[in-house]
Amino acid sequence: MRSLFDLLPDVAGILLAALSLSLIFLPKELKVLEEHKWRWLRWGLAAIFAAVGVGGLASNAIQKSEDKKARENLQGDVVRLKDQVAAVQKKLDEKQNASIGLLTEALAVRGQELKPKVPVPFFVLYGVQSNPAKNVRFAQEIFSVRGQFSLEQARIAHAQFLTRAIPSMDTRGQDLAQNATIFRTLELTVTSTQLRELLDDKRTIYIMGRVEWRNPSGSDDHFDLCSAMVPTKMKYLIQSELPFHVCGI
Repeated sequence: MRSLFDLLPDVAGILLAALSLSLIFLPKELKVLEEHKWRWLRWGLAAIFAAVGVGGLASNAIQKSEDKKARENLQGDVVRLKDQVAAVQKKLDEKQNASIGLLTEALAVRGQELKPKVPVPFFVLYGVQSNPAKNVRFAQEIFSVRGQFSLEQARIAHAQFLTRAIPSMDTRGQDLAQNATIFRTLELTVTSTQLRELLDDKRTIYIMGRVEWRNPSGSDDHFDLCSAMVPTKMKYLIQSELPFHVCGI
């Protein structure tokens, strides 16, 4: 049925061309058709032309409807294709993101007695674990906070550290390749009062750090370090026995 409708415009064109030629070259012969006995032929031709005309209109309407449907389907396919491309691009961007994390944190010497006003050296080591990282900035501190360790204490201490870290984040950092490392040393110094509080489990030592960078995809990213030395009831610090724990914030 669809093939028949598709042929109707061609058929109508042929019939109209034939009619045009007949009007030009066969005027006398066509005059004969005015006789009463040829009325059936006139009506037959009229019916044929009417049917062809109606069929042409129907074919045109069907064609427009199908063209509209095809355009709508095509637009839907384009939207779906864009969504699929966006999803693929997102996955590609995620794979291109750099990853920087903590490799180790430790006492910088094998062992040292904790004494008032005597610095105790520590170090932290970060590593670029996947993909290059651009504009890498970082800040880190070791400090003590009065009171036993708690999640709330760690959150408050971390928020205060981030405030102090803002100037370090507001500078142009270096670009680091994959597998590059960031090594920094820290020093902990306590007063006599703070030492007594540490030994009485009334003060907590924290190592906190913040690393920010830009991914190859153009997005910004960061890594937060928050470790607590729990418990802290030890006067002589031994590198292999320091009980650092993740804050869990």
